[in-house]
Amino acid sequence: MTGTGQSAMAEGRKHALIAATLLACAALAAVPLLDIFNRIAYNPNEGWNAFNAALYQFPDKLYPDGNAFTFNNYPPLYFYILGILCNISGDYIFVGRVISLASITLIAFLIHRISILIAGARSGILLIGPGLFFLYNLTAFRGYFALSDPQWLALLFTTWAMYLLLRSDASGRTDYRLEILAAILVVLGLMIKHNILAMPLKSSQIVALR
Repeated sequence: MTGTGQSAMAEGRKHALIAATLLACAALAAVPLLDIFNRIAYNPNEGWNAFNAALYQFPDKLYPDGNAFTFNNYPPLYFYILGILCNISGDYIFVGRVISLASITLIAFLIHRISILIAGARSGILLIGPGLFFLYNLTAFRGYFALSDPQWLALLFTTWAMYLLLRSDASGRTDYRLEILAAILVVLGLMIKHNILAMPLKSSQIVALR
């Protein structure tokens, strides 16, 4: 077989792999996407987050004293965002699910952009990265996909920060504007969910080892 023929076969396999990944994502996402419109909470987290978001205008109730029957050990930013947006729609759980779905989609986009920065070139095969991200969350974490929970929004902010930091590195010189923005995004992410530490720690390591 000629080199041209082998190249064409390799290209065909690559496109087939991309198509198979995207089709698998679409098939597995069908039920979770329909569940977004279900008005019943299918996880205790959704009700708990809705309850706290409804209290965002009352800090003394959002963070009651130690003798209260309920407690809240989460940062406040997600509850403020969800509470303000629900002034428009009135459905805390639905809005929370939409926020999570939008966050997942944008994280996948950022994974693709990070793959381009690391590979140093654009290629269709780099779509496998975001595709595997979707597949992993639609299988191993199926019950958490598009759940009304601050985790996804916080991950979006920290992933965005990682992308900006890598983009600064890829430029060949330190872009302090991007790095300051990345630091702000990390702080916002931690104000949404307090346990999003993996990417901030890795970002700090990248900066420290320069």
